Amino acid sequence: MALTPSTQGTTLGAKTPINVKRLAMWKITEGTSSDTYGTVIDFDKRLMNFEDTLTTARAELYGCGELMEVVSKPTSGALNIGIHALNVSERAAIFGETATTDTATLKGDEVSPYMVAALAEELPNGHWNLYKYYKAQFTPGQKRTVQTEGSNITFSTDTLNGTYFRNGRVGKMRDIKFDVDPTSEEGSAAVETWFTTAVPT
Repeated sequence: MALTPSTQGTTLGAKTPINVKRLAMWKITEGTSSDTYGTVIDFDKRLMNFEDTLTTARAELYGCGELMEVVSKPTSGALNIGIHALNVSERAAIFGETATTDTATLKGDEVSPYMVAALAEELPNGHWNLYKYYKAQFTPGQKRTVQTEGSNITFSTDTLNGTYFRNGRVGKMRDIKFDVDPTSEEGSAAVETWFTTAVPT
């Protein structure tokens, strides 16, 4: 029997991303009956890379020595973000560090707050894929700074090591909106909403 090829990927998600474009976050304050979201932190032109690895739980049911049923369910994901640098207030918001005018202090007893994170990747046709993570928690990752050697200069980088979960009040872990044209009226409005509004209303 001939197989009918899927056409779903011909217009949505079929193109390989070539660039990262934008990153924004909101701090979540959890309340008894509802959550509130802080002012958006816009990391303008500082996103370098990101890695998203979904984690699934798997259960296998055996009967009479044979595998009868398999159930897989997403439980969380790892979200690691490379960024140029973080300022004092951003470190306080993301990691829970204590901030003064020019100092971020890590005491060792901090609990990182939950964040909403939004980012975008660019496709070869200039369109964007938009990602939104509704409950993520980040810890400081690798800080890499190297010396200048002759005429070779290497910029310092920071890594945010994150884990994202299902946000029960939003009802989901992650959204991905594919192939958005940021130059069209509709696409421009979608991008603006994506990076200025923490959760759908």
